[in-house]
Amino acid sequence: VSSVVQITATGSNTYIGGLVGILNNNSRTVSQCTAEVNISSSGTGCYIGGLIGKSSNTVTTGCYSSGTIQVTGNNSMTGGMAGYLSGGGLSDSYSTATISGTQRTAGLVGQADGGSQINRCYATGNITGIYYGAGIVGNLSGTNTKTTNCVALNNQLTFTDQSSWAARVIGGYDEAAGDPDGSNLWTDPASDKRCYPFILPMGNDNAWMIGAT
Repeated sequence: VSSVVQITATGSNTYIGGLVGILNNNSRTVSQCTAEVNISSSGTGCYIGGLIGKSSNTVTTGCYSSGTIQVTGNNSMTGGMAGYLSGGGLSDSYSTATISGTQRTAGLVGQADGGSQINRCYATGNITGIYYGAGIVGNLSGTNTKTTNCVALNNQLTFTDQSSWAARVIGGYDEAAGDPDGSNLWTDPASDKRCYPFILPMGNDNAWMIGAT
């Protein structure tokens, strides 16, 4: 399935995706799907994804998204593939989308919890946000929620709240989630070296602004 969409949304607490807004507790598989998007959302508390706005107990595999996503509403979750992922998983997928968001903004998934498994994925788009931001997952929480074998290839990550958290791969992480491990990498655009900085406070310049000025 392929989609090319342009969406402008102003309502709060909405679910917005390039393919579908919400997949809720259906234990199904989404596979071999693509979405080219131009999404703009200004409401608060929204779930915005290049492919799926909110995904619960759904497996997504072999998919990709591209285009631009711009979110200005506070307390929203924004990702190149999914804004919010709870249970289920995401595998063998990637996003090249350029994303500008607020909280929980990342190249693949804004917020992952509920035992979600993210594996063999990558993102390349530039990401801008406030806090809890990263190249792959903005915030990782919940028992056994884990990201493995993912690569953050984003040329630039910019997060404006230096008192909070952001990093190349995973922005925020709690102890209940599966331990981050060395299978997740990022490539420094300046040196082309593969590196592994996971969670860094925003006070570290390498965490809040990466790439050319």
